[in-house]
Amino acid sequence: MKSIRSKITLLIVIAVITSIAAIGLIGVYSIKSYGDETSDELLNLTCETRQQTLDTYLNSIEQSVDIVSRYATEEMTGFSDDEMESYLEKIEKLFRSVASNTNGVLTYYYRVSPDISDSREGFWYSKYDRVDFVESEITDLSKYEANDMEHVGWFYIPKEKGHAVWLEPYNNENLGGVKMISYVAPIYWKNHFIGVIGIDINYEMLRKQMEYIVSFENGYAFLVNEDDVIIYHSKIDSGTPVSEISPNLESGMLSAARPIVMFNYEGVRQRAAWSVLSNGMRLFVAAPETEIDAGWHKAINIMLLAATFILLLFLASGLITVGRIVKPLTHLTEAAKRIDEGDYDVELDYNGNDEVGILTGAFRQLVTHLKAYIGDLNNLAYKDALTSLRNKGAFDMYIRKMDDAIAAAPDGDKPEFAFCMFDCNRLKEINDTYGHSKGDVYLKTACRLICEVFRHSPVFRIGGDEFACILQNADYDNRVELCREFELRAMRISEAADKPWKAVDIASGIALYDPETDRSAYDVFKKADARMYEDKERKKAGIVSDLLADIISSEQGY
Repeated sequence: MKSIRSKITLLIVIAVITSIAAIGLIGVYSIKSYGDETSDELLNLTCETRQQTLDTYLNSIEQSVDIVSRYATEEMTGFSDDEMESYLEKIEKLFRSVASNTNGVLTYYYRVSPDISDSREGFWYSKYDRVDFVESEITDLSKYEANDMEHVGWFYIPKEKGHAVWLEPYNNENLGGVKMISYVAPIYWKNHFIGVIGIDINYEMLRKQMEYIVSFENGYAFLVNEDDVIIYHSKIDSGTPVSEISPNLESGMLSAARPIVMFNYEGVRQRAAWSVLSNGMRLFVAAPETEIDAGWHKAINIMLLAATFILLLFLASGLITVGRIVKPLTHLTEAAKRIDEGDYDVELDYNGNDEVGILTGAFRQLVTHLKAYIGDLNNLAYKDALTSLRNKGAFDMYIRKMDDAIAAAPDGDKPEFAFCMFDCNRLKEINDTYGHSKGDVYLKTACRLICEVFRHSPVFRIGGDEFACILQNADYDNRVELCREFELRAMRISEAADKPWKAVDIASGIALYDPETDRSAYDVFKKADARMYEDKERKKAGIVSDLLADIISSEQGY
């Protein structure tokens, strides 16, 4: 017969093994579940961040061409030689200014269609291997077939499509075979095709942008066009179908519920996040799965090693330490279960100077890190679903940070900033009359106008029809010019709108921070908000609003 001690020891061993196994399984499951989720989120976040960086650059090219295209259409008067010569001089002057202030422009051009004028062909300026733009010889369209992409694709493709297009990377034989990407817009006047206006950027600029994208130690990025063909890859030739890398890549883009694709490349299992750029290309950010999962693998190994160590310690200490061990292990088990259920507010108050205390401390630290990381992910929730702007919660957080900066700054060196408030008039009328989908279009048009004008300032959607913009640095210094541009562009949009929901009717107000009278950023916000409502009343009374007058009033302290 076994002794009581043996029975108790056996019972303790069974209990300890069971407890450690339960903690280990729950811990492994919890860490793996959250590790997989957070790793995918990190990969997605990297992809989205780099997508925004690339889109910002691509959009700057589009905006430059669009500005010149609109001006070219507005300034067109006729097709005589004198009219065309004067017209092209004005367009080239504006185009030079725009191109010089747009990063990465290799060439800019306006090629007039031979059907319009034989003597006034347009202009083409290039700074390939040069510091400044130099006028170059215009391509003779008659020498090439319309399907000759490398010589005249930039002319015939936008003409055929009838709208501005991005051309995929190609070797421009007019510049000696330089590889480039072009954004070209066709110009029409009174239903006549006049020609094309475009900008070429060096492919090297795109390649450098891609090289900056790093995820994990051996991560990489590549670009795929709309036909699932590689445009850029550091190890694979351009023109290679993605299906040759892995069939999972092509099928994953069509069926994945989340933008995460699993595939094998060179015998290594990979995981990639992908998103669509503004020009239709797809950006992939990939990394070996072993690196992506390395964090939670390491955490599990540490946890298993710690559990093994504790098990051996318990077996050695026996009955003497059973009372001290059972209670903290129970707490750890309960805490692990709560974490598995998504509750991170667990309290582990055992601070004994033993192995269980070390495990408790490590587990507490792990919970703290997980809670902080989940908190960081929650910050992604501060985004407005309709406009993709930061929302009211993000606005409140930003104001608190500004108040901290004001409080920390010494007297005489307070920050300079201003609040611009915007309210979209007639939103309820549009929603009630045409439906909420048209109201969404109306809001997006207003949002796009605000963001394009005040593009260096944070913009928030703080209500259904209200937006806030905080002017700082360059936008603050140029506030008069920006407000003038805002009023002008709002007027042009409304004049060109053929539907009520395509116009913009925005009440606005601006207020500058005055350290003598404003105790907080919220005080400035209230002044701007009040001026915006005053403007709203003026508009109801039929009085034209003037944001510039608001600036003058604000700077004079009214």
